[in-house]
Amino acid sequence: MSNLIQDKEDKIIDFLPYKLFEVDSKYYFYNVITNAIFEIDSMIIDILNSKGKSENQVIEDLSKCYELSKVGEVIQNMKEAYIIATDTNKSEVEKIGILNKSQKAFRLSSLTLFMVQECNLRCTYCYGEEGEYNQKGKMTSEIAKAAVDFLIQQSGEMEELNITFFGGEPLLNFPLIQETVHYVNEQSQIHHKKFSFSITTNGTLITPKIKSFFYKHHFGVQTSIDGDEKTHNFNRFFKGGQGSYDLLLKRTEEMRNDHKIGARGTVTPIELDLYKSFDHLVKLGFRKIYLSPALYSLSDEHYDILSKEMVKLVDRFQELLENEDYATAKKMSNVLSMLSKIHSGGPRIHFCGAGTNAVAVDVRGNLFPCHRFVGEDECSIGNLFDEDKLSRQYDFIENSTIRNRTTCSNCWAKNLCGGGCHQENFAENGNINQPVSKLCKVTKKFITSTINLYLKLTQEQRSILFGQ
Repeated sequence: MSNLIQDKEDKIIDFLPYKLFEVDSKYYFYNVITNAIFEIDSMIIDILNSKGKSENQVIEDLSKCYELSKVGEVIQNMKEAYIIATDTNKSEVEKIGILNKSQKAFRLSSLTLFMVQECNLRCTYCYGEEGEYNQKGKMTSEIAKAAVDFLIQQSGEMEELNITFFGGEPLLNFPLIQETVHYVNEQSQIHHKKFSFSITTNGTLITPKIKSFFYKHHFGVQTSIDGDEKTHNFNRFFKGGQGSYDLLLKRTEEMRNDHKIGARGTVTPIELDLYKSFDHLVKLGFRKIYLSPALYSLSDEHYDILSKEMVKLVDRFQELLENEDYATAKKMSNVLSMLSKIHSGGPRIHFCGAGTNAVAVDVRGNLFPCHRFVGEDECSIGNLFDEDKLSRQYDFIENSTIRNRTTCSNCWAKNLCGGGCHQENFAENGNINQPVSKLCKVTKKFITSTINLYLKLTQEQRSILFGQ
């Protein structure tokens, strides 16, 4: 046996979590730890197939087919890339997601303000109890200004901040939106901050005056529309039962023509053909389109259909690329967002920025990890008027890391999925760390399909989609 082999410590070779993909007769390695994905050659495949053998035995066996020094070099590279497990890299992996209370506090960059906890619609799937979130009311000027001051204080050195106006239907309190934007612009000059504004609205209350205000202050506007007239009106109607589709289109016509408004569609059993809904919304002129299932409304059979429809959506995205229709492809937010996660790589500790760089403020000044938790008082992480305004922020952040997800530890997709939405997990299971199992199956199939698409992208397509 050569000196190179003799010098190696005779340990059984083991691997950190990974998944292989085969596309166009090429093999790709997805590293669950680092979120990196890359093409691999026959030597790496042979090493991966050597599980259970000692490192010396692997080197000796492969030296019959490959140059001995090259085998040792590749094995060392695989250790450094978190592919082959070592005591060192396993220890480093164990530290991922563990927070230290002495570390610098998390800085906020985004705030969601509940302008009003009331709504003029009565949507079938509303998780906010007709927009009231168990506490009907309107935000006051005092609370809105205190929230802005709080965001500036908590942002530290960060210059670019965002405020999202939410509800209920936030336009029911449009005067306060105007007042808040005016106050923000004053404070931005004093504190040298750059603010952006966004709003989620049902669209039925937009007027020429409101539209002009949005344009003047460069609002990112998103409206809720579930698809065609039949689908939308079945889900989204006024108190008397009248559908809101026609009024929504009338009030958003100019903004759609100007490509200044996006759409968020909620998927229910009334229409599970995702591309049909997407295509309809594209033709209406919406800038970007995101489709999200109303989980509690779906049966086991519906989840099976949804799983297939998500894969079809990826296939449609690929067809758009093949036809060089990049403008339409970029509107498909579900697929583009996942492609971007795959492309950017890097481990994810949290599903999203809830509670870390973003919080929501309800009409009473209570602080929540995100807008979806408003109304769940036990999930509040503080109050604007407490001495310690974010007294429970750290506990939420520490508890909501991906490492705490009960069923995610052995899942290859955990860093792309993030363990599911905190609030959806809580609503379904009473525990933010217990994912919705039926949704897990849908998500993994969607991620698998999207990775296969990503691996087929040309360099030109990646440049167009990701701006690189």
